Order: sequence, then structure tokens, then C-alpha cells
Amino acid sequence: MPSIFTRLGTSSPVTEAKISYAPLDGFQNAVQGDIAFDVPNSSRKAKTHFWAYGLDKTSARPLVILHGGPGIPSNYLAPMIDLAASIPIIIYDQIGCGASSHFPDTMGDTSFWVEDLFLAELHNLLKVVEISDDYAVFGHSWGGVLGSRFASERPAGLKKLVLSSTPVSIELWLEAANRLRALLPKDKCDALAKHEAAGTTEDPEYQAATTAFYDLHVIRVVPNPPEVKAALSAVGEDPTVYLTMNGPNEFHITGPLKVRLFPLAKATMEVAHRSCRIGAVSRMRRRSMCRR
Repeated sequence: MPSIFTRLGTSSPVTEAKISYAPLDGFQNAVQGDIAFDVPNSSRKAKTHFWAYGLDKTSARPLVILHGGPGIPSNYLAPMIDLAASIPIIIYDQIGCGASSHFPDTMGDTSFWVEDLFLAELHNLLKVVEISDDYAVFGHSWGGVLGSRFASERPAGLKKLVLSSTPVSIELWLEAANRLRALLPKDKCDALAKHEAAGTTEDPEYQAATTAFYDLHVIRVVPNPPEVKAALSAVGEDPTVYLTMNGPNEFHITGPLKVRLFPLAKATMEVAHRSCRIGAVSRMRRRSMCRR
């Protein structure tokens, strides 16, 4: 597998034009580093921070892991590192969160924070680490949305796509979320409705009710694991991406993602449409043959 995994040295830091990396403390056969990324249609320069594990598994297909959000850094996916016992993996923080470049001045700019930005970043990463001819992708939540959109382009090197907790339709997602929301105590439901109507979703009362929803339906390990705490804290420190594209939380979506029908759903609908057409043609042919 001719890729960065065949030439990554873990004994000393490396700095090149598009990538820099160094051994990752506490791990064998692992590095972390930064990949230069020129933001499309902009003069902004960015960096994508990545972690690569399982560098000794050079004969296995690498797995690229896409975190959720958008804008929730990859901390919470730390358990995925265990996969490096058998395959090489790459985890990275998408632009706007975690250890990658942040642009807080773009809060609310829906022309900047678009899916194409994250697709360009993923293409750039695959090219720079030299695995664009053979790799698999795992996407969690928003990462699965990004992965399905990426797969809809049919990139030649993508061999497998794994989707975890990924919506295909925000309309259906919200329909299900509202059913779960209704299971909260009445005072929590009332607080959510009151502050959403008033546009005061940053109010502590609203935040407390949101936490109650999350504890009951989203992250049911309470207290949350350290990796999850770290990821959610990071969003609180810079919510630019999440608030701009999504909104205040997982059940009150106000950003442009609210009106999205994702590629996976489109593909399903297209297949269903073709099946209906084929079925209709088949029935017409049968009727025609019966009349003969």
C-alpha cells in the first residue's frame, strides 16, 4: 500500500510543505500532525490536525474516521483507537473545531460553513497522506452525513463506507426527536418551548432542560465519560460551526442542515423511483401480452 503509512517515521519529527507530524506520546506506531489546507473560494489558510495509528499495519486498508457535529471534535471517538491493533486508522478534527483551525469571526456565515468545505478538506487529507487510491471511511452522526455525501461522488479509492447513528432526513430526525422530547418532565418541556419561542436558548434554564434530554436520550452514561466531556466542552468554547450549521442542540435545528435531504436518502428515493417505474413497465407489458 503506497501511502504515508509506508514512510511515516516515528523516531523524529518531520516537516514538509503540506504536512508536519511527530511521534505521539504514549503510543507505539502512531503520530499526530497538521495538514495544510487552503480554504476554497477564500484567502484563508487553515490546518487540519490528525492522528494516525497502526503505522505498522502497512498491508491493511486504512480507515478514515469522521466525527460528528458538525463542530464536535473527535475526542469522544477515542475508543476507535483500539482498531489500530489490526488496521491503520486516521482520526482528524474537521476545520473549525478541536485542534484544527478555528474561525470564530464566521459565526452565522452560512456561505462559509457549507458541506463542500468539509468535502474539500477530506479530499485534501486523503491526497496529502497518500491513501486516496485505497481506503475506507467511518462516519458517526454528522460524520456519516459527510461520508454519504462524499460517497455519492463515487471516489475511486473508497472501498467501504460505514455509517453510525447517521440521519438520512432531518425531517424524520426531528420527528423522532420530538417524540423523545415529549417524554421529558413537563417543567423541562415547558422550559424548552418557552425559550425557543423567545429566542433565548442560551438561558441556563434552557441549557438545563437540554442536558436532561441528552442524559435521557443521547449520552446515557452519567456522568459522561471524560472523552465526551472534553468534546462537549470544546463546543462550548467555540460553537461557531455547530450553531451556524445546526443550531442550539440535537432537537432544535435552526441552521441550513434543517432543510437538507442527505445523499443516502436521495439514493434510496432514486432506487425506489426506478423500481416503481420498472414495476409499472412490467405490468404494462403483462397487460399487453394478455390482450394479444
